[in-house]
Amino acid sequence: MTYDRKSRTINLDPGSDFMADSGVLFITMLRDLAKDPSAKQSAKNDWKVIEDWLGCEGRELTQEDDEKIGKSWRSYLAIGVAPSHSLQPAYDQISKDYKASGQYDSKDKPPESVMDVFDRLQATEDEIKKKKSWDWSEDNPEMKKLADAIRKVSSHSKPSATRVGWWRRQPQSFRSWTFISVAWAAVSLFYILVFDPFELGDWRWAEGKDYLKVISISAAPAILALLKKAYDRIV
Repeated sequence: MTYDRKSRTINLDPGSDFMADSGVLFITMLRDLAKDPSAKQSAKNDWKVIEDWLGCEGRELTQEDDEKIGKSWRSYLAIGVAPSHSLQPAYDQISKDYKASGQYDSKDKPPESVMDVFDRLQATEDEIKKKKSWDWSEDNPEMKKLADAIRKVSSHSKPSATRVGWWRRQPQSFRSWTFISVAWAAVSLFYILVFDPFELGDWRWAEGKDYLKVISISAAPAILALLKKAYDRIV
């Protein structure tokens, strides 16, 4: 499949990817709109994000740009998080198809600022706001599972009345490290969920390495305690 800018048409070839070239079409239309003196500032700002990402300031878009946009658009769709409720069923199916066929590479996922532009090309600010609010609410089954898991961990970390005696019998160093580890895990999980330092936007965008980062950060004091214990035994 190829995209003809002059005629603004997508030509389907055997084995072509219509969805990937649709991204090229959207971006080209954004560029043309941003060049219009009467265009809204929001459109110009969005094009500036894409322009900086592609490094295409002062020149025409090239075939290499088209390929980068197509791959990134494909990876963006494969995540499966739509910018609006009405588009979510379509995104679910597209994501399922891409993941089943292996036609995308997660390494092609663009920066969050670029994916935000992709969102705005398909939905209004109000639609995006409502969708994100839903994605992060406990009404969303995925977030409910995550919240339940955090509550379960928190409840297990609190010593019950029957365990107080055992707890007090433990060495001061053990109790200190345990308290610090639990407190650190709770604070770090809260920070990650609320402030999104990994710029995921939604945990359905997360990959294995993102979960590994969360585990490593949350369990840092516990890991240090184990290393210290091993050091004391060996040395």
